Amino acid sequence: MYLKADELEKGLIASFHESKNFYLRALLSGERERVQGSLSTYRRLGINLNAPYYEVVVLECVPQEDMSREVGGKENLFIPYYALENITRELMGPALGVEFMRIGENHFAVLLYLEEPQLNDTLRQGLETIVDLMPREFHIDTSICVGQVVDSWMDINLVYEQEKIALHSRTASHYGRVFFAWDAPEAMSSDLYYSGLHTRLADCVRSGDLEACAREFDQALAAMKEISFKSARTYFRHILMSVLDVFFAALERDNEFFSKMMERLESLDRCENVRALRSVFLELLSSLSYRLSVDRKNSNQDAALQTKAYIDEHYDDPELSLRMLAERVQLSPAYLGRVFTAVTAYAFNDYVNQVRLEKAAELLRNTRMPVSRVSESVGVLNTNYFYSLFKKRYGVTPSAYRKGGCGKEPEEAADE
Repeated sequence: MYLKADELEKGLIASFHESKNFYLRALLSGERERVQGSLSTYRRLGINLNAPYYEVVVLECVPQEDMSREVGGKENLFIPYYALENITRELMGPALGVEFMRIGENHFAVLLYLEEPQLNDTLRQGLETIVDLMPREFHIDTSICVGQVVDSWMDINLVYEQEKIALHSRTASHYGRVFFAWDAPEAMSSDLYYSGLHTRLADCVRSGDLEACAREFDQALAAMKEISFKSARTYFRHILMSVLDVFFAALERDNEFFSKMMERLESLDRCENVRALRSVFLELLSSLSYRLSVDRKNSNQDAALQTKAYIDEHYDDPELSLRMLAERVQLSPAYLGRVFTAVTAYAFNDYVNQVRLEKAAELLRNTRMPVSRVSESVGVLNTNYFYSLFKKRYGVTPSAYRKGGCGKEPEEAADE
């Protein structure tokens, strides 16, 4: 019978569902104000906001490779998708009610009204039948993700978002099967995962990896079981508080920024749905990461300037080295070297040599101190090495420089 559907029927079906789907999307998306402001419309459309329990099921349909030969290609997907809706409504008949909606090119959502807080055996078997029937009759592989049962329409959005995440990250073993949103292999137990979440987020904030922060949020959300949206919101608020506590020493010096962080944290309690919750969560971590990067940049500049000042004053110390100064400013030698170059435009050794040679030239001009003593006085104990450095910079030996009065500047020496 499905093969006889024509273009007129397509239009009638689309028109019939368009209005209802608009309000179902608001329900799935957790737009509470819109839903609460349209209660009479929901009643008129038959969307039950007072059911004892709700279950959301998300389906992904992928045409098999040989489908184009069987049904004529993508333009005929209307037929199997129309069949999918009717089959689903038929098999989900034991529920108090069924809402079927297309949410993407090949994704569908089914909202079930239930009498009890679980899918009974008949409904579970119905889902298994869909998975078995669609590839056999319509050459479409169907994966179905099932979430937790909730007792309020206000928690439908949480379940829906969990299922979308689970469907996107499912393993090969879940393809073409019915599986639960939390039914995925984890690298660690849930207790260990959640206990270390704020630490992992803090590491992401330090490195500026906001994509990793988003992945951690999604993974945490998807792993939640038997929890309401309100509880999920409270949990993520607690996580953010723990992250802020990690950086408290760095934040307490700026009362204005700390107050802004607290305001964003409190705004979490006003989030109506997962999308808003995720947005505020990531915005706070992004602001924190940016602030830390600015502080780090300023701190790095201070470290570089401190290093430069130390060289200017202690150039005569033969033990002067990048490693020694890195310990003073508590940075790694390699990192201090990069920071020093970025701030001063000199490589560390080049700057040390420049200061030493300028002081040596001054001594050669103004004293009769032997060259070997001059070399030692500026921290270069190897006289031969001192001669080499001096001639490379001024184009003449230390002795010739002294005899010539002022010698040549580096640029002049390079031109000859």
